[in-house]
Amino acid sequence: MRSALPKQRRVVATSVDQLRRVTSLRGVERSAALCAVWRWKESAEASPLVLDPFAGELAQEALGTEAVSKLANATFASSLQYLLALRTRLLDDLLIASQRHQPVEQVVQLAVGCDTRALRLGSTSSCRFFEVDTQRMVDFRKRWVQQQRIVQVGFDLKEPELLVPALVDVGFDPRRRTAWLCEGLLEYHEPSFTSALLKALDAAGPQLLILAVLDPYWLEFLAKEHEQRPVRMAWKPSRLPPLEWHRARLAECGWEIQQQLSELRNLCDARAEVGEVKSLFHVLVAEKGEDGFLLTSTCCQRLDLPSLQQSWLRGLWPLLVDKNRLPKGPRPPLP
Repeated sequence: MRSALPKQRRVVATSVDQLRRVTSLRGVERSAALCAVWRWKESAEASPLVLDPFAGELAQEALGTEAVSKLANATFASSLQYLLALRTRLLDDLLIASQRHQPVEQVVQLAVGCDTRALRLGSTSSCRFFEVDTQRMVDFRKRWVQQQRIVQVGFDLKEPELLVPALVDVGFDPRRRTAWLCEGLLEYHEPSFTSALLKALDAAGPQLLILAVLDPYWLEFLAKEHEQRPVRMAWKPSRLPPLEWHRARLAECGWEIQQQLSELRNLCDARAEVGEVKSLFHVLVAEKGEDGFLLTSTCCQRLDLPSLQQSWLRGLWPLLVDKNRLPKGPRPPLP
């Protein structure tokens, strides 16, 4: 069933220069707008994993109504919607869990794109958000996100060693407990970027890192499910190293992995521990610093996973593909 497009809230450009910035999103910046399309579609489902009341308007403003309608009904839309919805839900719940256990004072979201997590998780939170992306994306977002607790940071992540100083310049305090969210970023860079980014975060104090990574199986899955060339070519195999590579890089940089959540393609193989379990993506939760965040059991309880799953596959905590295994309804606000 087609989802009706929301009425678009027009934002009138006040100058030729502003109009040029609004229409200049390109490359991976436009892919961020695609993510908004998939969150909007998920929000229209009868039992959505995530509710994003801002996604439809953001997508239309960035891509145009006609493009959004075509993408929403493309043959590959269901797969990307599923990926984005489940990944978004996991990161939302992990951040909420961290706030309930040992609250962070700052959240840094890398390559924020058209995400609206800071708005969706509650406007009354005392937690300060720093949303990092290119200057073009920041110019676009400023017309939508105008809250004092949300700081838009125009920064080129191609130079990660300069990230923390750039954040400090706009009010970030490296001594305060911080959660770093990294979603939809690493798959657009070569593996050397991941190593450089993790080393750059050494300049900050007590930290929690919530890191979402695509599995190499994602490309195989797309090739089997969808034969459109644009979908298959959106990601390069060289930029999708295996999960163990990411775990090793985290350990090398002094991060202690607290939790791992993985989407699973074949639950029967998981039970029998036969061969390699294939997943579309993984979420790693790691910490660094003297104060532990103690997240290990909290998210698992929130996601209502059977305790038996915790012991499968040497500590791998899988999620069922069936969306009915996850509790429904809107996310509670951050405390």
